[in-house]
Amino acid sequence: MPEKQAYIQKHEAQMGKWEAKLDELKATAAEASADFRIEYQKQVENLQSKMSAQREKLREVSQAGEDAWEELKKGFDTTWKDLEATWDRVVSTAK
Repeated sequence: MPEKQAYIQKHEAQMGKWEAKLDELKATAAEASADFRIEYQKQVENLQSKMSAQREKLREVSQAGEDAWEELKKGFDTTWKDLEATWDRVVSTAK
């Protein structure tokens, strides 16, 4: 499998897992105490926004030609690390 295709499939799979887990995070926020719920819902909304932006970046990477995809991949990797950190922070707050 070419590197680009494997890269895209790997990240699409992780995004799918996160998107499925997002519903659980929303349910946790809805059941939380009032003070915690407000802050947690903001964090979940921020996470959802970053995931949506990252999904768009992944689409751009997948549509890029062979010459451009390596450059787009660098930017994607940077924002992916930020998304992972946000994801970890939101999940750890829920515990």
